Amino acid sequence: MQNTPRLPAASGPLDITEQLADAFLAEGLCVCPDLLPPDLTAGLRAEADQLWADARFRPGGVGATGDRQLIVEIRSDRIHWWPEQPTSLVQRRYHDLLEGLRVAINRRTFMGLFDWEGHYAVYPEGSFYRRHVDVFAKAPTRQITVIAYLNEGWTEADGGALRLYLDPHDLTRFIDVPPQGGTVVIFESARYPHEVLMSHAPRLSLTGWFRVRT
Repeated sequence: MQNTPRLPAASGPLDITEQLADAFLAEGLCVCPDLLPPDLTAGLRAEADQLWADARFRPGGVGATGDRQLIVEIRSDRIHWWPEQPTSLVQRRYHDLLEGLRVAINRRTFMGLFDWEGHYAVYPEGSFYRRHVDVFAKAPTRQITVIAYLNEGWTEADGGALRLYLDPHDLTRFIDVPPQGGTVVIFESARYPHEVLMSHAPRLSLTGWFRVRT
């Protein structure tokens, strides 16, 4: 297990999205505890909870659209896709943060990120997602994965850590990120295999990807 790359303390008047872009580009990976304001975390969690109560979640699939399959031995979470445009205040607030980050990364690179797609993900007790990467061979549009955690009072006994493998050829080199509410994790989608370890309590996240045109 390795030390976790984290967002450094602010050293000047840079906007938080500028700091995020710099931290991400340094290693292609950044873990940012307490990045989301508590009221935004709570608002997103309340929205997801209502969608869950309204039976709006569906089993997560494996593979790209058109080839997607339900394979519970690999993945057992439930997801609800966000609309293309924000439809609530908390969605607009989070989308504004993402848009600032997209612009900041594009300003520093030639990645050409043009949009974001994402979904809420609920892991009921006993759920997991085996090791995988977020880029599909037939549709390699996803470039950067952004995960925001929305859990309240998460403990080590609850499990459900995000395990990020730092070297796809050496599975002993990894970091585990607990899904604490307010934490945001950013990493290169094709570079870092990862998995969600079995959760022993209901686990909630907002997972999405910056994409490029092919």
